[in-house]
Amino acid sequence: MKEEYKGYTIRHKEATQRHAAEFEASIGDSEYSNQSLAKVRKYIDNLEKKGFERTDVFVDGWGNRYDEAVVTSEVHHYDDFEVWITFKANKRRQKFVSRQVFLDNKGNRKIINSIKECDKGMAAFEVKKELLREQLETYVNKTERK
Repeated sequence: MKEEYKGYTIRHKEATQRHAAEFEASIGDSEYSNQSLAKVRKYIDNLEKKGFERTDVFVDGWGNRYDEAVVTSEVHHYDDFEVWITFKANKRRQKFVSRQVFLDNKGNRKIINSIKECDKGMAAFEVKKELLREQLETYVNKTERK
């Protein structure tokens, strides 16, 4: 089953051994899925109410990988400002503090590429450091030297 709802395509995905049947809406570069068609439609309705514009970003979540993602919504939580993002590679959704989310633009791409080059240099440095460390003469117990 496939239907158009307010300009979005909603598909029905059949149940598998590992997953229950669900409905999935394509929203820009991301997707939203739920077992209830009504909830998928409500999610789309809420998008229109917010007038929220999706934004391409990089996320620094795990060891400076700067994964490509899309901001799908904003959450104001006490003093923090958080965003829900959907990763482009695997469509997984997760919430991040805004200071971990960077705009996908020419300037930021250049900076991220420089950071990645530094990481490569640091990895080579760590290998060299470990090779040097392996050459160090170790302490031997005085009783074993005799």
